[in-house]
Amino acid sequence: MTVRLQRVYARASQAHREPGQGAPVQAREPHAVSRRLGSSTVAALITAYEAGATTAQLAEQYGVSRTAVKDLLHAHRTAVRRPVGLLDEDVNEAARLYEVGWLLRKIAVKFNVSQENVRRQLLSRGVVMRSGHGDHRRDQR
Repeated sequence: MTVRLQRVYARASQAHREPGQGAPVQAREPHAVSRRLGSSTVAALITAYEAGATTAQLAEQYGVSRTAVKDLLHAHRTAVRRPVGLLDEDVNEAARLYEVGWLLRKIAVKFNVSQENVRRQLLSRGVVMRSGHGDHRRDQR
């Protein structure tokens, strides 16, 4: 049996034991990113997140993916915030930019949110979406 298969088998058999019986359940192996960053850096990352930094900012700062940041937060049982999206004044600016011909993609990059977030926010403000079949090109020169 391979080492990995032995670990899986051991975890499965431990999951079915009553508390207080058998060998104590060991903590999960550290995530590869945790090992690479080190415990003090991971602690700093979590502290920064709890202080308000976004996963995107932390990913850029520590040279890891946003998914890796979220995985670290989950592994350390840190409450993960939902993305805020656009602020009211940002929605007004996004609507103005869209009306003058900016693409949703370009607006999303400007405000560091997803295209879908921009689209939903603009629709909620009554902005009529372009068809996406080239009618914006005249404004993108």
